[in-house]
Amino acid sequence: MKKTILLTLLSILFVSISYAQISTIGFPFMKTYLAEDYGGEPQIWDIAQDKDGLMYFANDKRILEFDGVNWTQYLIQNRSSVRQVFIDKKNIVFAGAENEFGFLDVDEYGNKYYKSLNYLLPDSIADFGRINGIKNFENKIVFITKDYYFIYNYKTIRIIKGNYINSFSQCENNSYTHSRVYGLLKYENDTVIQISNSEIIQRYGIANMFSIDENNILIFTMLDGIYNFNPYDNSFSKKNTNIDYLLKNDYVFDVQLLDGKYYAISTYFKGIIITDLDFNLINNINEDNGLANNSCLKSIFDKDNNLWCATQNGISYIETSAPFSILDERIGVSKVITSALFNQKYMYLGSLAGFHYLDMSKNKNKFTNVGNQGLSIWGMVEYDNKIISCGSTGLLFLQDTIISNFFVGETSV
Repeated sequence: MKKTILLTLLSILFVSISYAQISTIGFPFMKTYLAEDYGGEPQIWDIAQDKDGLMYFANDKRILEFDGVNWTQYLIQNRSSVRQVFIDKKNIVFAGAENEFGFLDVDEYGNKYYKSLNYLLPDSIADFGRINGIKNFENKIVFITKDYYFIYNYKTIRIIKGNYINSFSQCENNSYTHSRVYGLLKYENDTVIQISNSEIIQRYGIANMFSIDENNILIFTMLDGIYNFNPYDNSFSKKNTNIDYLLKNDYVFDVQLLDGKYYAISTYFKGIIITDLDFNLINNINEDNGLANNSCLKSIFDKDNNLWCATQNGISYIETSAPFSILDERIGVSKVITSALFNQKYMYLGSLAGFHYLDMSKNKNKFTNVGNQGLSIWGMVEYDNKIISCGSTGLLFLQDTIISNFFVGETSV
């Protein structure tokens, strides 16, 4: 008697991994928040999280606050585009926009509101341009613009003249800025010191910097991949990596480090590139597999080691800490997955479209069909270095990627 079995068109396979370890197979769970969800503009420029777990986003003329359920907006003084949000050690939320910077204060009733710090500046530099970065350094808040450093001690502001400052990075206990004129600069004791005027820094910019040891700082450039920098002799050397082909002809906005194990690289064209410390590709999350937009302007790992991405078209929340990943049509399996099995070389999936295998030493997100379309697999076990399977044509052997019949019976679905 034939039986009709109704199954979902999309199958989800849960693969267990350890906490704070990003799965190398499949895709994480993701959720997208669009402009209609948070009531603002599509483009998100920056992200920060406070000690209470609240998320803050830079969005057009407002700061967005999200508690996991509700969105709250705080309009800034001059209604210009907010480009930076930053939270200091005191849990104060700072923001920077076009000719505007300040923080979220609390009124006598406990309600938050935006308070501008522009009144602390002389009128002669009121047109200072866009705030390009905010950092906490030596118990002060440092705001940078193209031409100035504003050093705020929570009472007054000291101003240091800069020149074509493009980005701001914090590496260990040091703060660095990149200038298109003066190269790599170091902020120290309320002064700015030129470290290197290398043409590499002037031409390619800096997305972020990470200290590897006392003799080596890893520099992610915006336009030319990754370099090693020796701060003692000011030498640069290009680092060849397994992801150079992804970084080529792209623009890197930002790089974040998770738990000392993974880099999340935010790019203009290719979404988020996640690698291990040796730059082996873990995942490339983009529009094709669930990201809100390929142009990711900033990303951060939250307190739970989940990834938030600010894109040109909304916010993506990626559960990188979840002990599961999703295997579906994005990894090359279009039918319902019925079984899974690992050995030392391959991962095998059985589905209503036959056998699929993944070479664990190669592309971690693309399974290959053994070439048995029309065959349905219902279960698999490993015995004597072979895969034994029951399917719609009976019992089958699978040796590496070669399939053969063991017993043929009459079955039907």
